[in-house]
Amino acid sequence: MNQTSVDDFTATILSTWYAVASQWMPPGDTNPLCVTCFRSPVMDVVDVSDYPHDVIHELVVPIGIAVEHVRISLAEEHPSDAAPALVGVTARQMVSTSLLGRSDELHDVLENCIRYRMDDFITLELEHNLLKYG
Repeated sequence: MNQTSVDDFTATILSTWYAVASQWMPPGDTNPLCVTCFRSPVMDVVDVSDYPHDVIHELVVPIGIAVEHVRISLAEEHPSDAAPALVGVTARQMVSTSLLGRSDELHDVLENCIRYRMDDFITLELEHNLLKYG
């Protein structure tokens, strides 16, 4: 599997997730992020703790599956070339590189579909509480 194939795979995942992000509404999952999210290649591009867990997890899971598919493909293409751990690191690096190449659009979606809704929600909650409690 080459980088262009990984880029195409990642682009498909991101396109699907962009639709999810565009439909997301606050307040979202305010629980702390899971270990899977913090260990994801998505963290190489975005501080996932800045966003609600539910919407970030929807991206992290398919990206994790992509890393596994790339790892399997690399292991099949080069069965005796490297130790399994090295193949896994290479797969993660390839997916991270692909995400970094799309970081501008990823940040744009996070800011325009998630951040502004979070900010609006917080503002409305503050106004509501001020009116209610003075």
